[in-house]
Amino acid sequence: MTRQFRRPLLFAFIALTLAVCLHPALAHSLRERRWLSFFAGLTLVILSAALLAHRLAPSIRLGNTNTGLFRDLALSFGFMLIIAWPLVSHVYTAPSTLKMTALAFNRQDGIIAAIKNARGLFETYWQNACPPPSWYLPLNGFIKVHLFGISPDERVIVGENGFFYEGAGQRMTDRGQSEYLDVVADYLGQRPFTTAELRQWKIALEQRAWWLRRLGCDYVFILAPDKALVYPEYLPKRLRPQHFPVRRYQQLASYLRRYADVHFIDLLPPLAATKKQQPEPPLFYKTDFHWNTYGAFIAYLHMNETLAAMFPGHIQHRPRPSDFILVPRRDWSSSRFMDMLQLPKSLYIRENGYMLRPRCGTIYGHIIGRPSPFIYDGIQARAKSVATKNGEITVNLLENPAAALDEIVLLGDSFLEKCLYFFAADAKRLIYHRAVAHFPAALLETEKPSLVAQEALAMYLLRRPPDNPPPVAAGYFARKFRDHADKSVFVAEKIGQENQTAAVFSLRGMPPQREGEVRVACLRITEAAQAGERIVATLIGEDGKPRHSMTIEVEPGDSAIFFAAPIDQAAALRFHRENGGAPFFHSLEFRSDLKPRQSAVAKTEDNTAATNADDSLSPKIGDPP
Repeated sequence: MTRQFRRPLLFAFIALTLAVCLHPALAHSLRERRWLSFFAGLTLVILSAALLAHRLAPSIRLGNTNTGLFRDLALSFGFMLIIAWPLVSHVYTAPSTLKMTALAFNRQDGIIAAIKNARGLFETYWQNACPPPSWYLPLNGFIKVHLFGISPDERVIVGENGFFYEGAGQRMTDRGQSEYLDVVADYLGQRPFTTAELRQWKIALEQRAWWLRRLGCDYVFILAPDKALVYPEYLPKRLRPQHFPVRRYQQLASYLRRYADVHFIDLLPPLAATKKQQPEPPLFYKTDFHWNTYGAFIAYLHMNETLAAMFPGHIQHRPRPSDFILVPRRDWSSSRFMDMLQLPKSLYIRENGYMLRPRCGTIYGHIIGRPSPFIYDGIQARAKSVATKNGEITVNLLENPAAALDEIVLLGDSFLEKCLYFFAADAKRLIYHRAVAHFPAALLETEKPSLVAQEALAMYLLRRPPDNPPPVAAGYFARKFRDHADKSVFVAEKIGQENQTAAVFSLRGMPPQREGEVRVACLRITEAAQAGERIVATLIGEDGKPRHSMTIEVEPGDSAIFFAAPIDQAAALRFHRENGGAPFFHSLEFRSDLKPRQSAVAKTEDNTAATNADDSLSPKIGDPP
């Protein structure tokens, strides 16, 4: 065969082969009169055949027989077809992809929105056109976890002895909301609280306690540890420095215990003591971040004991470990956790799950609508909508007519939710509402419970410090100022007015704030404030330059303005009215709440922590029958 016929013959062979391969798609386009797709496919066949013939022709030797020619031709064509086939198939579907892109650009939301959606459209197309085989993700997860000891998802950390821990990633806060939380940085002690953040925690919790007290409700704040605090020994070595750093949890627990005027419960000591004295059964799941039902029960025992000491008239039910039968679960596995690890659920179907069965004759038998005789992870309380002045709020409700207290409201995350059925023995009406990023003042105003218990998980301490709705925060600084009338720290001297619009008070000589102190300032004014009045306070440095400003809301008719004094040292404070009116500032005084004396709450916590060293914190639950 001469050289001039080699390329045309090769072109014809390749074009015929491609046409046969694409015949179903070409025929369908022709029948449906989809001319763009048909001519795109035909053009693709011709161009691909020409390109392949041009590249293959020089490599084919002119043999003495046709057998050698066609053998080399088949081998070369097969090799090129395998390499080029993904490109050919995707280029052929280009018209539909272009059509999707064109539709995106023709939407009413504009070109910018279409560009933002282009990535999502392509990912959707890719997942539909080239779905991975069902075994791909499990194989990927199995190799990474069990061969290399790493996690396929940043939200999970592979520990030792089969333990997995919380990683960095998006985490649900309130229902329908999520935030990115870098728990790994907290493990390493790289995100400690600042002085201002700790003070804001104290202020927010005291505001809630004082506001609820006006409603006739008692308030307690609870800190729940994560698995890394209770089982730090199984963290990966890279996250286990020789001396464990102080995490935000320990910072806040110590700060509240020493300085805050609020009832406070720390659940880390009893859980750590129980683990030390009674390693089995475990308190947390290995393949999940939560405590298991047994761990929730140990946490509840400590909360019940401490609440009974804090509020003797409220908590009258004192559960005993012997009131329950511990039953291992043989069918438990966390589907959500397995999905993150990309591992088949069947590998961990017998993880350390437990159920507790109250014995006959206990108060738990009176819970209305209990779906099972067992208390286990995942058991749901009845959902109910509560009408408030701000609209309806969905809560979980349990009722127990045999309980002593009228009503308890539990606020927190999924850790406290797992204790829900245990608390049902303490109140006739028990309400749980997930509240991580907000404080449901409207719900509490409607319900007016006897006790409000709010829990915060160690992970959520990475969020910014909490704020309160205006009705909850109102009057807090005024009351704190009046309650410490004998604790005046400094009376500022008025050193002048600027352009008849602002007043300046000297802060020279004012002592720096101490640890744990909330210093309250009282700015007295010469005339009653008008509706909508706002005062701007500016901190002036030693160099005479302004550092930062804050805006203070003033209630109509007020003759004094109360606010938290800035922590930073400064030379002066300048005040002016936001509306530009003439200055009406008379005097400025600062008072401190100092280090609070050790209250009955703190003594209760200390006594309880000491009691945790005995066997009462390692209860022996009854054996299964």
